[in-house]
Amino acid sequence: MGTQNGTGWERHNRILFDGMVERYDKVRWGYPYELYADILRYCGTGKGSKALEIGAGTGKATAPFLDAGYDVTAVELGKNLAAFLSEKFNANKNFRVIPSSFEEVSLDDDQFDLIYAATSFHWVDAEVGCPKVFRLLKNGGVFALFRCNAVPAEGNAVYEDIQKVYEATYYRYYASKEKPVRKSLSAVHGEKTLNLRQPDFNAE
Repeated sequence: MGTQNGTGWERHNRILFDGMVERYDKVRWGYPYELYADILRYCGTGKGSKALEIGAGTGKATAPFLDAGYDVTAVELGKNLAAFLSEKFNANKNFRVIPSSFEEVSLDDDQFDLIYAATSFHWVDAEVGCPKVFRLLKNGGVFALFRCNAVPAEGNAVYEDIQKVYEATYYRYYASKEKPVRKSLSAVHGEKTLNLRQPDFNAE
């Protein structure tokens, strides 16, 4: 395998996940309850509020907003992923999925109370996506961007074995050498004490 000039994050690669839906859903991690709690504390909850999820994938970040009472519209480029989402949340009357890229989807302006993207907005053309988010949000609406990266586990046998695979494939194939860097909790949050209690999304 030769060396390619690129990073692996080129926009045409965003469709690759659509060919491995089941495997992607199995290995892709979720997000901490505290993250959702922070978003919901900031933007509020309630029946009838509308949310738009950009690049929903297999729905790792979808259920908490449905459970909080939002009517969620998911925009997902991959047709197989969109079908997976439709089946996964078929019992939720407050959910719909649109198979489209965010850049091309047709939606009415000023209709969403919340727009969010979970480890997906880097695939969007920001020059198109950012102004579009602004148009789609209601006055006072919230745009929540969040992502989750793997934490290095140097010394762990499984982690080290996986890194050898990366060295032989990904990091050899792409020009980028940016690897996860371990940071202490205090370095990320300072002296802030984290509340690890699982929130009640149905609380008034």
